[in-house]
Amino acid sequence: EARHQSDRTITVRARRGTIVDRNDRPFAISVDAKSIWADPSAMRDPKETTRALGRALGYSGPEQKELLALLRQDRSFVWIKRQVDPAVARTVRELRLEGIGFETESRRYYPKRELLSPVLGYVGLDAQGMGGLEYALDEDLRGREARVTVRRDARRRPMGETEKPPTEGRRVTLTIDERIQHVAESALGDAIRDTGSVSGTAVVLEPRTGEILAMSSLPSFNPNRFASFPEKDRVNR
Repeated sequence: EARHQSDRTITVRARRGTIVDRNDRPFAISVDAKSIWADPSAMRDPKETTRALGRALGYSGPEQKELLALLRQDRSFVWIKRQVDPAVARTVRELRLEGIGFETESRRYYPKRELLSPVLGYVGLDAQGMGGLEYALDEDLRGREARVTVRRDARRRPMGETEKPPTEGRRVTLTIDERIQHVAESALGDAIRDTGSVSGTAVVLEPRTGEILAMSSLPSFNPNRFASFPEKDRVNR
């Protein structure tokens, strides 16, 4: 009965597997990021919580109104903001707000940015592959979900968390060579500019085996900020 009153179980997605080139150079990795959640039923003053939290998150007036409506819901769990910067998470944590908690989630990061991006694709906020290899190999890469138990005190304020480690997704090794990919994209970019073309493609093969050493498609995009680019730039031509 005590556990039923104090514990809440939340499902957290697993860490996606890494994508590397033929020499183990990383193209796509997963890093930890804090997400902020709230228990509206544990808040005595949603207005004051909204003001303090809105300032910490840099919310505008309309955004604070939406936040207040969220915190007035008759619910015991709502997401406030997913995968925030570490500095923002520290600022919110230092406020020690009633009914506000944190979860560690996994965020996809592409260290090479635009390099090979139309082939790699990208991942959405819920760690689901939404294009390229991330979509085609999603079942292998995504791993299995974990369940996290959050313990609350008598006023339903978060006291800590008990976490079962998730099962990481499979590692994927490509035939791509990062150095050859870089040269191919650089040469293709020069050719597009010299000819006044709209787009271009280039593929480099190992002639003895048929392995693809480079696959370039321009224009490309930065998968770390995929929503900032038009869909036509995210296509592998």
